[in-house]
Amino acid sequence: MPRESDSRGIPFYWAGLGQSYHLMKIYPTGGQGEIDGRLARGRPQVTFLTPLKDLPRFVAAIRPFLGELSVARFRVDQVVFDPTTLGQILQGEEISQCTFTGDTIETVGADEALHILELALSDWIDFLLCPEPDTLLIYADHDEFITFCPRNVERLDSLTRALTEAGFEKVKFTRTVHVDGYTGE
Repeated sequence: MPRESDSRGIPFYWAGLGQSYHLMKIYPTGGQGEIDGRLARGRPQVTFLTPLKDLPRFVAAIRPFLGELSVARFRVDQVVFDPTTLGQILQGEEISQCTFTGDTIETVGADEALHILELALSDWIDFLLCPEPDTLLIYADHDEFITFCPRNVERLDSLTRALTEAGFEKVKFTRTVHVDGYTGE
């Protein structure tokens, strides 16, 4: 699959699974990290352990808090080990050597975004999920912590209640948002 450029001139590759092949793009993040970091500043947050053995149920529990997704951007900050499950989205030899680090995976629609979220959570990577419309920023890391940053405290309380009632483990962990990404405290 040849590399293309979007209307802004940013080069990207089409990628995907099955019938959704043309619903996903992979491109260099560039300055998007600064924008995403600014979006997260000042938002309430809660962190949970990522339940690796129960990801389908976990992702399903998150789904209502993402709203009606039109587009979701997954900005990959770090890859600790080769992403074996996320690597499934690559199509063609031209991008089979993609490392993902510093790249953004852009999906169209909720089903595609939730599928990629589940794949990304199962790999040893750090990433930020920014949905459109902006309802809930999610930062997950390879240490199996996942931080949710909704737009307000009411949504934070609803999300926390839903996840804890479903049996998922909340942890005491605060992420510090920097212009170019996150760190933990």
